[in-house]
Amino acid sequence: SKTVGDAWLDLYYWQRAKKIHQNMLQKLEKQSMAIEAEYVNGKTSQQNLLAARMTISQLRDQILNDEQQIINFQTILARYIHQFAYQPLAEFPKIKPLPSFKILENRLPAHPLLLADGMKVKAARHQ
Repeated sequence: SKTVGDAWLDLYYWQRAKKIHQNMLQKLEKQSMAIEAEYVNGKTSQQNLLAARMTISQLRDQILNDEQQIINFQTILARYIHQFAYQPLAEFPKIKPLPSFKILENRLPAHPLLLADGMKVKAARHQ
């Protein structure tokens, strides 16, 4: 069973994948037009032309798969957030990189949970 967060991440992934595949398709279609012009002028082989067309066909199939996955994960997400699952997703939040291990190690003794546990131990010793 998926959580809301899992479903959101999966939906985000497939929406991004679809955008990337659509951008690739646009570029490949332009390249295919150039290959076709080269073929007409005898500057490339029919094999190159067919390979370009096949790649475009495969990418179109992938985009259809992306769309199916988007529908699947919208359906899963809709179980939790109803019609809001079909609205555009927010962009993935910008996450700051973690500090270095040395910085984290130096900050650890001042962590509030460790300080609270230290106070409990101190209080238990004085009883």
